[in-house]
Parts: sequence; C-alpha cells; structure tokens
Amino acid sequence: MRIFDWSTTPGAAADATSRFRKQFLGRRVLVILAAVSLILFVGGIVFAIDIERLSTRRAELQRTADEAALAAASKLISEGELGSDPEMKTAIFAARSIASDRIGRSLAQIGRGQESESEVNAADVEVAIGHLPASSDGGDELDFNDTSRYNAVRVLIRQTDHESSEFCLFLSQILGFGGSLLQVDATAVVDRQIRALRTPGDDRRLNILPFALDERTWSGLVEEHAEDNWTWDSRTGMIHECPDGIREINLYPRENGAASDRGTVDIGGQSSASDVAYQILHGVSAEDLQHHNGVLDLDGKKRLRLPGEKGISAGVQDELEQIKGEPRILPLFRTVSSSDHKATYTIVRFVGVRVMEVQLRGPSRAKRVIVQPAAIAVPGAISTTEPGMSSLVFTPAHLVD
Repeated sequence: MRIFDWSTTPGAAADATSRFRKQFLGRRVLVILAAVSLILFVGGIVFAIDIERLSTRRAELQRTADEAALAAASKLISEGELGSDPEMKTAIFAARSIASDRIGRSLAQIGRGQESESEVNAADVEVAIGHLPASSDGGDELDFNDTSRYNAVRVLIRQTDHESSEFCLFLSQILGFGGSLLQVDATAVVDRQIRALRTPGDDRRLNILPFALDERTWSGLVEEHAEDNWTWDSRTGMIHECPDGIREINLYPRENGAASDRGTVDIGGQSSASDVAYQILHGVSAEDLQHHNGVLDLDGKKRLRLPGEKGISAGVQDELEQIKGEPRILPLFRTVSSSDHKATYTIVRFVGVRVMEVQLRGPSRAKRVIVQPAAIAVPGAISTTEPGMSSLVFTPAHLVD
C-alpha cells in the first residue's frame, strides 16, 4: 500500500487552503442571502400591513365624505325659492352644518378605533355648496352665482397627522421617509328640473294628488298674488292659522275663468271617488301607471294629456284631512277640453304642495282645499336639463362620480 504525504506533495497545501476559502465564502454568501431574504420578508409583511391600513382608512374617509355630502344635499330640498328665504340662506346653512356635524362624528368614531392617541390623525375638510347642471357627471366646477339654484354639495377630506399633513405608515417611519397623503372627495346632487314621474320599482308609490290646478293660478302665487294665512311647523308637524311667508291657493274650482276648470285627473283607468280617495292616501301604484306606459312623462312638447272630470268630490274630505302637512305632487294644466262630465287636461308642469286646510261640505262658496308650496323628493323622478317642467319637485340626493 502506498501512503501519500500531503504535506510533502507539491500543491496539496494550496489546494486545501483554496477549498477552505471557497467553503468559508460560500457560507458567508448564504448568511448574507438569508439576511437579505429575511429583511425582504419582513419588509413585505410591513408593506402589506401599510397597504391594508391605507385601504381601510381610505374606505373610512370615503364613506364619511359620501354620507356627509348626501346628508347636506338633502337639506337643499327646500321651498325657500317660493317662501321667505328666496336666496336659500337657511337651507345652505343647514346643509353646511349637517355636513360638518357628520364629518366630525365620523372622524371621532374612526379615531376611537386607533391603537393609541398618537395615531388619531386630524383632517382638513372643505365643504362647497353650489349648482351643477343635470347633465354633469360630477367633475364640473360648481357654479356659485345664483344661490336659488344651488343643488349640489362637494365634500373634500384630506387625512393629516399633526406634524406632517400626511398619514404615517410603518415602513415610511422605519426608512425615515414622509407619510402618505390621503385625500377623498364626494359630490351629491338633488336634481330640481323634473320631466317625468314613475314609481321607484320597490313597491313604493308615487305621492301625487290626483287633481289638476290651472297654471295661471300657480303663476299668480309665484308672483305673490295670493294670501298668506297658514303656517306649517316642521318641528312639531302642526299647522297654525298665521302667516309664514309662504302663500297659499285654493284648489277648489271657482265660478269663472280657468279656475272653474279645476278638477280630478284619472291616473290608472279608475276615476271613482273611492279610487281617488285611495290615491290621495296611498299614492299612485306601478299598476296605475301601466295605463300611461309606466310613466307620467311631459314629452318633447312639454305636455301630458290626462283624462278626468271637473270638480272635487266632497267624498274625499276625510282623506285630505289625513294627509294635511304631507308633501304631494300636483299637476298643473294649461288647457282643458270637456264633453258632458268628462274632461281631458293638458298637463304642463308638476309642482310640490302640502294640504293646509280642507272644507268640502256645506255651501259651494265656502268649500276649499287650501294648499301651500312644499318641496318634495320623489324617488323615481326623471330629471331634465329643460327648465319650466317642475317646481319644488326634486330627485332624492344621490352621488355623482
């Protein structure tokens, strides 16, 4: 057997040293790679946590902005344009107040969910109220020129911390960078030019009075050629016999002129007193509207023909008494054609009213159905860019992108 003496074999020592160095360097590389992988792994976890925090906070702020804008826009549904506040100062103040209140409450609720007091971030809030046309997708600038046309609220929330005006993230704090600025906005509108009416599609009914008032009388009310004898107290839901700055008119037919043509319209193919009474109390159903192709629509010529008959039956007094103070839609007619007891009304406009006082029994000269202009939000209402088809009839507040 031959035995090699590595210590005396040429190059053996150098080879052993080289192998040792390679093994040592290999271990160092593995250690470095393991350390880098660990850092990346931990960084990935921290990054994922930051993304989740950002997503959660952004969703919370967006929900806050949406709710505040909707609540504020709902306050713009007001009869101020025909009342004692034509510039809508009261409605605008109420809109701004409720937006600020909703935002404050929501941000306080978000703050209570944080891990520590230092993580409760402040916010910069802007609330703008103005006018957006019905054709707007929400991206247009608000118009602030005419307060009587205001129909939109835009809420902007910037999430800030107390020092950097940014929402601080774990990873940015570790690396010494600034935070991430969170900004959300929401725009809500109420459309105030309505062309057509339909039921919402969820078994709710259309709150419309099945009567027709002549357009001339309404125009006289707008021009203040009417009396102001009644007050609706929105806080108590009570009606008082005293002025409130909003004038009233009598729906009951008069003896002469267009006022003598006032009467009852047939919506749904049934015109008996019991049908009219039911619609006064409960509104018009989707089934009723099927007789009108599912919608009461002022077409391109801004008119809608409805059959009916002149006069208002004393048999609906009790039903009218029950809805006193509640907003309703009232059709206005421009012309009427009649034969015997039947009539066809050409409807040109929808207006919002509330019944204030009723007396349909007794002598004809004492009969009255006193109504006052009142704002009403109508789910299912179809808006238009054309003016003059409605007054005080609004869509409910809704968000626009």
